[in-house]
Amino acid sequence: MSKENAYAGTMKPSLFKSIPLSIKAVISEVHFNIIKGLRKWEIKDLKKRLDREYLNLGKLYYNLQEGDEKQQEQIDLTKKQIEFLEKEIVYLEKQIEELRDQIINKRTEEL
Repeated sequence: MSKENAYAGTMKPSLFKSIPLSIKAVISEVHFNIIKGLRKWEIKDLKKRLDREYLNLGKLYYNLQEGDEKQQEQIDLTKKQIEFLEKEIVYLEKQIEELRDQIINKRTEEL
């Protein structure tokens, strides 16, 4: 009978620990998926803007006339905007990966 009590005593704490851990895991997954969805939406929007900037750059080069400083400034500005958008997309994608790693690390520390 003492073995049964010892076995039952060890099972109760793990059961009581597993329920809150399961709830935390579900909540963290929902949290991650919401943030991931918002970041993916933002990345999609940035890619659309990037496509428009490439289109604008092509039009500027097509209509470029020699010695037109104003148009050259527009081209330089568009190139800088393209660089910024590309860096921002990479940053947001990296941020999603880092958030996922943080959530997994935090969850494993609680075990």
